[in-house]
Formats: sequence, structure tokens, C-alpha cells
Amino acid sequence: MLVSNSSSSTVNVKMASDGVWQGENPLDFALPLLAVQIAVILAVTQGLALALRPLRQPKVVAEILVSSSFISFLYICVMLFWRTGERKIHH
Repeated sequence: MLVSNSSSSTVNVKMASDGVWQGENPLDFALPLLAVQIAVILAVTQGLALALRPLRQPKVVAEILVSSSFISFLYICVMLFWRTGERKIHH
């Protein structure tokens, strides 16, 4: 995918990295970062469900709490991103 930045030159944006062995940080790319985010959300949900088990709360309560906190966090990040006006493109 080619993306044009403000200086009217094109930058090649990659979805996946060539790997750590090539000297790249995989978390600078979209797909590996998405996989890590999904894994973190699932781990936090499972941990919270385990912590709420003595209170006899079903797993869906943990899922609702994690999803609502994630949506709030995402909203804050988006608002900060648009306020600062920073648009970073990794190459």
C-alpha cells in the first residue's frame, strides 16, 4: 500500500514485518500489533473472570467490564491523537 504524506512523496506502508531477525520491530506493523492486542484483551478477560469467580459472577461480566474499559481507552487515545495532530507513518 502506498501512502502519500504532506511532502507529496510516497511511503511504502507494510502490513507485516519481515521479522525480528531482519532487524525490524514487529509491533511497528499492523497485523502483529493486532495479534498482540487481541491476546492481551483475551488474557485480561480470562484473568478478570477468574478473579470474579469467588463472587459468583459469570464470565460475561468480565467480558463487559473489559470491553467497556477498552472502548473508553480507545476513545481517549483517538481524542489525544486528533488533538496533537500527529500522524506517524512507519516505513
